[in-house]
Amino acid sequence: GLVMKYVRSNLDEDSEIGGSSSGIAGSGAGAIGTAGEAFQNVPTVTVPRPRASRLQRLRNYFRQRNYLEKFLFIAVCVLTILVLLLAAFLYRVTCPAPQHSFEVQYRKEVVPGPPAKGRNLSMVCLDPECISLSARILSYMNEAANPCEDFYEFACGSFRKRVAIPPGTQRVTSFSLQAEANEILLRSILESPAPPAAHASPSLRSAFSAELYANAGRLYASCMNVSAREASGVEPVTNMIAPLGPWAAHRPAGGPAFNASAWNLTKGIAEVVQFLLAHTESLPFFTVDVEPDNSNSSRHVLCFGQARTILGVRENYVGNGSATNLAALSEALLSVAQLFNFNLTQSNVTDLIDLEKQIAQISLPESERRDSTKIITSTVRYLMDNVGCVNWLDFLARYASNVSYHITPDTPVNIRDENYLRQLCPLLQRLAADPQKKLTVNNYLLIRSVWIFLSVLNKEAAAIPRKLHHITDGVHGSPNPWALCVRSVSGMFGFGLGKLYVDQHFDDESKLAVNSMINDVKAAFNRSLQEAAWMDATTRRLAMAKLVGIRNLVGYPDYFGNETAMREEFGSFRFASGEYFNNLLKIQRLGHVKSIAKLAEPVKVEFEMTPQSINAYYSPSSNVIAFPAGILQRPFYQAQFPPYISYGAIGAVIGHEVTHGFDDDGKNFDRNGNQRQWWSNRTAQSFKEAAACIAKQYEDFVVDGDVRVPGQLVLGESIADNGGLKSAYRAYKDRANLLPEPLLPNLNERFTKEQLLFIAYSQTWCELETKESVRQSAKVDPHPPGKMRVWGPISNNHDFGGVFKCPAGARMNPVKKCTVW
Repeated sequence: GLVMKYVRSNLDEDSEIGGSSSGIAGSGAGAIGTAGEAFQNVPTVTVPRPRASRLQRLRNYFRQRNYLEKFLFIAVCVLTILVLLLAAFLYRVTCPAPQHSFEVQYRKEVVPGPPAKGRNLSMVCLDPECISLSARILSYMNEAANPCEDFYEFACGSFRKRVAIPPGTQRVTSFSLQAEANEILLRSILESPAPPAAHASPSLRSAFSAELYANAGRLYASCMNVSAREASGVEPVTNMIAPLGPWAAHRPAGGPAFNASAWNLTKGIAEVVQFLLAHTESLPFFTVDVEPDNSNSSRHVLCFGQARTILGVRENYVGNGSATNLAALSEALLSVAQLFNFNLTQSNVTDLIDLEKQIAQISLPESERRDSTKIITSTVRYLMDNVGCVNWLDFLARYASNVSYHITPDTPVNIRDENYLRQLCPLLQRLAADPQKKLTVNNYLLIRSVWIFLSVLNKEAAAIPRKLHHITDGVHGSPNPWALCVRSVSGMFGFGLGKLYVDQHFDDESKLAVNSMINDVKAAFNRSLQEAAWMDATTRRLAMAKLVGIRNLVGYPDYFGNETAMREEFGSFRFASGEYFNNLLKIQRLGHVKSIAKLAEPVKVEFEMTPQSINAYYSPSSNVIAFPAGILQRPFYQAQFPPYISYGAIGAVIGHEVTHGFDDDGKNFDRNGNQRQWWSNRTAQSFKEAAACIAKQYEDFVVDGDVRVPGQLVLGESIADNGGLKSAYRAYKDRANLLPEPLLPNLNERFTKEQLLFIAYSQTWCELETKESVRQSAKVDPHPPGKMRVWGPISNNHDFGGVFKCPAGARMNPVKKCTVW
């Protein structure tokens, strides 16, 4: 905005000056000529001419030059200015700047930067990536803050002043900024007039890429065809749900009337869940999906668990803030009824919300759902005996009807939320006994059947959930249509678009370099295992074997380089540029069939995230760490970044995922991904005590004045953050003398390399978030707020205090530190 405004202003001024000068010069020359002719015979009178100003003399001189002379004059001026600017910059880089002395602000010891005398200029990285990196790091910092008391404020104190929360979201972070940059790259691919060449990853060149490009482009074009979506309105959904009836609040032409006494409640629930399974993971009453078996990670099984309500989780229906949430939900449900012309009154909507509250009350809190030891390995017979109100054999036979997989009472299953499922049938039986409550369940199934489609229909429909999120999460506005459509294609056709992304934006050299960093971080974590005095020898040996067994996935799936495999994966997708809704249904149905087909297949180690994802993960069932190409970009990684920056940023992310294999959940799985007790009782108890220290520490942290998080909810991520930073720092120190370490302009004279590593780590977690979102996340998100992700690992790190010369007892260097790994 500023740049465009500035340019327009200059153009306007130049136009006026140019026009006036031209006019004066033209008319003036003619006037002088005419005057000369008129006064030819007049006696000459000598009149002293006024001395021309310097500006006038310069103008006269310039008018007398030809075009080549003018060009050379301007070129010399520009070059002179550039030389002066470069000289000033080099002086700033090579000459000593005022050293960062913590003498006055923090304590009486000076932390010097590298000595300026004798510095090798060739070691200063003047690559645009390095200059941009230095500018970004400095722009996020608040150097007036005391790093020994609040390192988040020191590293991220200016971040919130330099960013704004984008429309349609509730926070901005280092991750979301990279996601926005990625969306621009993906947009350029989808809107490119011709298939982009695979210049970043030549090894992935494929004739099928052109077909992928055309198909992804049609899906994107169908999303961008707003006029077609407006013309269709909500009709595509009303046509879909008509056969599911009878509905009490919606009777299609010629459809049967609803009779509460004749309607079978559990059969109706099963039919709607069956319908929704092909289109979404958001199901009413219970969920079912296909996952690796917790007790035998080589096979897939059906996994059953508790439902997700419209507001997501239990915590939104009970406790602080729930009244506001439920009032917003009531308004949203009435809007849906009006949009679809459903016959729902305010009283009906109140009953719907009461039903959601009952479902929420028997649901498990998110902090308890994290405990994988509570997942039961059993058979379908368990469901028949304990959740008998649903005809499971009939339901599952229909569920698997598209694949050759026969389900019997002895078919293995995993039960994720046993307490919830045991209470489900008593709840349904109470509802079935009351005709009015049966009516409410019927209305609820109707609402849930249309709710999932609102965001992909017309503007009026999409505005309903957006308004609800404004109340619950503080979300304002809506993203640009192109951004929504890029996200839609990336979410629905993610690996197809991901292939095009890595063709352009990820090279094989980065893959090799990151794999090398992973090995360094694993070696550093191995030292932590060796140093854990609370581990017995047998458990330590098994833990080290598990660490060695962790497999790395970096960048993208292997099949991207196989033409035949690509066609098998994506050949069945055929999109039409004018049929967005039908395109989405096609994707969901094909995905549903592929998911069920896994029941008859062994588990394969493969990417669970698309290549363009700005994220990483550890999978306990396969003992795999994965780093998609999307997160291996700036600000987390670039080949030009110095090692002390790379290890602080992506190195800590790598360490985080490695540590997940040994956090309070990962430790329950052995090196083969099977859930079993492989720790001795004494070592398990020692781990529990060390983890309790971290849980208590994080519960004592306060953000936004009064917001605290449940320590048990964020325990896994907190252990991973702490272990990840420690391993990344150690890995860097192990390699520091073996790697070339270019200096960063305007940074290395201020901070040591070790200090910059801690700064790079902390800036990974810079964020700005709405107050509503902070409170919402504190209730349900297993990831702590950004401040805590800096405070905890920094204050528990045994090297940080020495690097920043913080006195013992400072807030960021407490005497008592919590350490698991």
